[in-house]
Amino acid sequence: MAFSRGSSLSTASASRGLPVRSTWLAQVWNHNAARIKPLGRPSKACALLETVHRDTTGDISCTCDRGRLYSRAPCVHKLALQALESPRLASAVSLQKGPRVVEVPCDRAGERVFGVCWNAGSPSPKRTMVHYGEAAQMGWFCEGEKDGCSKRADCSHIKEVKRALDRPGGADKPANSVFSESQLELAVTSLRTRVVDSRGGGVTAHGGPSTTAFDVDGYIAELVVGSHERAACAGPDCFCKQHPRALGGNQPNEEPCTARCCTSAQTNGKRARSEQAESSGDVAGASARSIKRRGCKSYWAAADPEHAETEKSEAANGSMGQVEPDEDEAFADETGRRTDNALRIDDQAPFLIPVCNACACPSSTCPHGASSGVATVLPMDAEGVQLEVPKLVRPNDSWQVHDPEVLLLRNPVRVSELTARDFGELSAAGALSAPCPRTAPPCGTEWLGLWQRAQIHDLGWSQEVKLRIYCCVCPEKHTVHFNGEALGLYAWKRGVVITQAACQLMLRSVQHSGAAFNALVAAGAPSQGTDGGNVRKVMEAGSNYCAASLFGGGLKTRLVQQPEIRTLIARYSAHHTADPELGKTPSAREYEELLIALNRDDVQGVTDFVPDPDDADADPVLLHWRRWVRADQVGQMRSKNKAAHELHDGIEREAMQEEACWPPHCPSRWAELVYTLGAPHSVSDDSNLIQHGKALSVIRKLLLGGAANDDDKVVLAEHSPILRRLLDHYGDRYPRFFYPTLHHLYRLTLFGRGAVGLGVGRAGWALSAIEGLDVCVWLGREPNPLTVEQQQAFDFWAARANALLPGVENLSPPAPHEYALLPPERTLLNDRLGLEPDGSEPGPLPADHPYGREQRELGCYPLPGWEQKRPLPQYEPFEDDLGRSLQPNEEHRCRSGLMVGEFDAKIALESGVKKARSLRRHTKGGFVFCCSHRVIYGFHVMLRGESPRDPFTVLYTRLNRHDLPAYLVYDNACKLRAYVMRREPTFFAEVRFLVDRFHFQRTTSEAHKCGPSYNPDYYDSVRWVNTSAVESCNAFLVNFKTQAWYRSLVALMIILANLVSGRNSDLKRVDEPKLRIAGRADTWWPAVRQHLLLC
Repeated sequence: MAFSRGSSLSTASASRGLPVRSTWLAQVWNHNAARIKPLGRPSKACALLETVHRDTTGDISCTCDRGRLYSRAPCVHKLALQALESPRLASAVSLQKGPRVVEVPCDRAGERVFGVCWNAGSPSPKRTMVHYGEAAQMGWFCEGEKDGCSKRADCSHIKEVKRALDRPGGADKPANSVFSESQLELAVTSLRTRVVDSRGGGVTAHGGPSTTAFDVDGYIAELVVGSHERAACAGPDCFCKQHPRALGGNQPNEEPCTARCCTSAQTNGKRARSEQAESSGDVAGASARSIKRRGCKSYWAAADPEHAETEKSEAANGSMGQVEPDEDEAFADETGRRTDNALRIDDQAPFLIPVCNACACPSSTCPHGASSGVATVLPMDAEGVQLEVPKLVRPNDSWQVHDPEVLLLRNPVRVSELTARDFGELSAAGALSAPCPRTAPPCGTEWLGLWQRAQIHDLGWSQEVKLRIYCCVCPEKHTVHFNGEALGLYAWKRGVVITQAACQLMLRSVQHSGAAFNALVAAGAPSQGTDGGNVRKVMEAGSNYCAASLFGGGLKTRLVQQPEIRTLIARYSAHHTADPELGKTPSAREYEELLIALNRDDVQGVTDFVPDPDDADADPVLLHWRRWVRADQVGQMRSKNKAAHELHDGIEREAMQEEACWPPHCPSRWAELVYTLGAPHSVSDDSNLIQHGKALSVIRKLLLGGAANDDDKVVLAEHSPILRRLLDHYGDRYPRFFYPTLHHLYRLTLFGRGAVGLGVGRAGWALSAIEGLDVCVWLGREPNPLTVEQQQAFDFWAARANALLPGVENLSPPAPHEYALLPPERTLLNDRLGLEPDGSEPGPLPADHPYGREQRELGCYPLPGWEQKRPLPQYEPFEDDLGRSLQPNEEHRCRSGLMVGEFDAKIALESGVKKARSLRRHTKGGFVFCCSHRVIYGFHVMLRGESPRDPFTVLYTRLNRHDLPAYLVYDNACKLRAYVMRREPTFFAEVRFLVDRFHFQRTTSEAHKCGPSYNPDYYDSVRWVNTSAVESCNAFLVNFKTQAWYRSLVALMIILANLVSGRNSDLKRVDEPKLRIAGRADTWWPAVRQHLLLC
């Protein structure tokens, strides 16, 4: 709620001694009736509890329908917690405390309610509610059924409750863990009492809040208590007043015309929709029978104005002629010239003339009433003739834009709800007319009214109508076209009108319907220049990127390089117990050899355990051998192994203090970090622990001896949750034995983000900046207090590090007085950031540019900002001429371990030989980008198997760096991150790659092995994001697989574009009913959020 920190409610609750808890359970709030729902099995009258808590970033998180709409969506539970508890940061330790199963008191006889931690391996404190009723028709019910729990058998939550009830004492019954009804009502009541006359203007004419304090309070109050209404009319300036005939019916002081063509529902009474077909005229009747199948010749012939029947309107001809404007209405065009009659403007450019929108009847002379406007004069055969965007696209817009009823209809409906039969009735009434010109055409002739046949297209229907345009009689055919702005229509040309919800992708597909695909390679193939050759980019480890493999030169992005040692480290963590290889706890001998290998000076020596060839059930056999290592890698590997040895030695001491056993068990607080440092070689990248530039600055502060404050902890929770969870166990500093490892993690992350090789003819900016931090870390490891000289040196180098490293961390050029970049160095940095040599952002490539041929014909990304901006290079030496990786394991899947081609071959083999042969003649499917609300941004067709190159190609060539998403969810995100950080690490440095919950939450041997850094449940920022939204898109598109199977690739592109456009226009959010009560989410502008949640 909108409570200030000094509000009376906060003070009162503090005086009552409200306990500070990490997690609360709250009853569901009925926003329609402004009261809670009784506790019980979910129904219209009852509901189970919701979980509300403060997360590790300090924000309030709630599981209710309203609170999980987006990151800071307000709800009554959040508002109550904000008022009843002072702001604070929750720690990962406190969120994991508490019993696994709790029982909540229920007042209903014979019913019991339990809360179960939804996933024991997840950091989320959310509880899944379980209900039990003694009645025969009730039994056990789990709230998790909507998330995948079994409906026929006992799920894991019900089994956990039964185990808790079998224990002595039953399930725990914590006190003061549930928001009471009085607390929730107190929160809402306090809001109401603080609002003075909340109905007196808290909402502007367009449905958005105004800027005054009282208006904000009133707007919040309306949303909380469920009284938010549709946007009201804006008065004389509202668009509904500018079209009085269609939106206002017949004027009160006017009699119906003799032809009765403009008789409104107000004057003639309303009739049922079933009666409209017989009474709406010949056009409506014909149009009802003319809904033709899309794609056939007759359909497009009817849409072509050259084939449409046209006629002249005698009334229009007789009524127009040359109309002289009033003296005080002399028109001034955009060039500043005033005219009293005909306009003298270059015919090659569109220009404006004054028009009248107030004509009450098409069969009588236009009276040119008070309502007037301007219209653009264009050639008769022009395209894109409507310059205005329709006011309303779908019903949800009515919360922000006035949605008036079309009173001219016999059964009035709102503008956002108009359908084909409504437009047919409007056509019969002559309401689809261009505005009347109030001045003569620029050629000096006269205007003629022309009634013509046209088609209104939507993705679900097509309606034939008659609409009127005005054209002159000269050969130039100056025309005032129909404008469907007020009716939610977009006029493409004089015979084609499209609903706004479908216009963009439909027009694009029609324009490109004749493309040829015969010579295309694949959407991910390297771009080709005008000479036909590939655009090439030579990559060198240590100069362009940091390698991750054991072999090769330059800096590496792994702490421990040897794969056999990493396997032992992962097994020691006991984090992935279900995996057959990584889940086995190391024996005492294996653990001892692990410590010896980490502390060995000779990094070429290999300690490996192999199965006994004579006895498969016997203990593994220790095998020693030597591995060749580059000379420039020996020192780097030795230093990192020593740091890892010191880390494990410190963890061992802590483990032995907690439980004296050998080999020691890895403490749970270290398990996530240790597993990440030992993740399998094929999916590991230790720079992912820190990754973001803001997290690097916090780690630098800790390495220089500072303590982490609340702001630093918030940054770590957002970008480096594993390090934040570890820090919560120790306070504001890490233990000393962790700092050598943390220093190496900082270095490999800093350079792994693309800061390597930035010097031209010298060491470079990044190496000069890191030097100061290295010296400070070395001095900080001195066992004795620093001398005066050492302290002075520490202060000097620390100041230098703090001056230069922030720019390297954020990949922004340093100030010239700190470090002057040479022109080649600045050009190199701009190139890695995806910028032009001068630092500007590249614009869209021309439509016929050779760089975009494959993507242009195989892809559909019509949204603004998604145009192709840069070529896709061939990255040498690890790609062939077609862009395929020369290292097959770079494109394999994390879970299956198979390459994409091998995986497809396996599926085809299991599907049968006949199907396998038919698969060769078809594409490999489509690749879709969508947001968490299931809105599809675009797609492209894959001519070869899916690989990380598909998302990389689109993101790198079409988006600028600042437009990249903060979080990218992909089912193979670990391999995608490794792929992009090997090619364009600087460009993707700030993107966090996550695996969707559907694929990551598997606990069997098929689970992801890439580590918890890719688990979305560790990130509070995406706590309520639907990470499996793309699965919903796939489920929709797969319904049309058979339809696409028997069509050419040309037709497939048109079909997909239309299907995607229609789905986007008709898409409803899962929480659409709640949104209709609370108002659109985007109405919560920053001032409201700040006033509401004090953030």
